[in-house]
Amino acid sequence: MGSLVLLVLWFIPVKKLRRLSTELSEEKQQAEVTLQSIHDGVLRTDKKGSLVYLNPAAEKLIGRSFYELNRKTISEILTLIAIPSPIYHVFLLSDYNHANESLRRKTWTSS
Repeated sequence: MGSLVLLVLWFIPVKKLRRLSTELSEEKQQAEVTLQSIHDGVLRTDKKGSLVYLNPAAEKLIGRSFYELNRKTISEILTLIAIPSPIYHVFLLSDYNHANESLRRKTWTSS
């Protein structure tokens, strides 16, 4: 891997690398500002599921600060539950099939 980095450095001028580094840093700062100002709770984890980012809205929703929760796993922070959508419940209703059949038989006329 080190030789690959050296090969890339050999072909890319240092000035261009500095410019790319500056642009990347600016993009990162803009993303951070955006995430900090979003009113929805945003959190980010690493590949292992450990918390690496929590915006102020998420801190407020969870009731704890990022400082307290940093590097804890999501399962230590939140209990996630699956809540079916309301549409799912419509399909489970026994009257759904009856209502659907009635709609199919109804003839629609324009006034």
